[in-house]
Amino acid sequence: MDNRDFVATVKRYCVDETVDLLLNEFNAPRIITPKEEPHGSIQQSIVDWMNHRNSEKRRKSDWFHCLSQADKQMLEEVLEECAEFTAACVFNLVDGVGGDCPGVFEIVAVSQGERTVLNPENSDLLHDLFSEVCEGDRRRRNGETAKELDQD
Repeated sequence: MDNRDFVATVKRYCVDETVDLLLNEFNAPRIITPKEEPHGSIQQSIVDWMNHRNSEKRRKSDWFHCLSQADKQMLEEVLEECAEFTAACVFNLVDGVGGDCPGVFEIVAVSQGERTVLNPENSDLLHDLFSEVCEGDRRRRNGETAKELDQD
């Protein structure tokens, strides 16, 4: 895995999958029900939390189902933008260009006992690569051809 593979993996699992999971949860919330009657204050507290969480899921789902198709699409775009922005902020922090942490962080992939630094010094910054991956995904979704993508 190299740095571009890493940021593409973050995009796929931390941005795209998160947006999909949230939209699925709005569309058909998974309601958690206790397996047995609570015994004691701690178990009752957990059941109360579950009931509150279920109520919130239903409230959000009801709201989501009242949206027009255009508004649902807008919500999906906003969720994607939020997830991308969050990941970009993490990469900015790792690259040493965001936040107030001195220096940079090193990301190391360990596979079969082999360690690979994914953001070595003097290499492409992760936040720049992430922006490229996000832009490439947007262009593919918008139907731009491989030839148009190669011209940039």
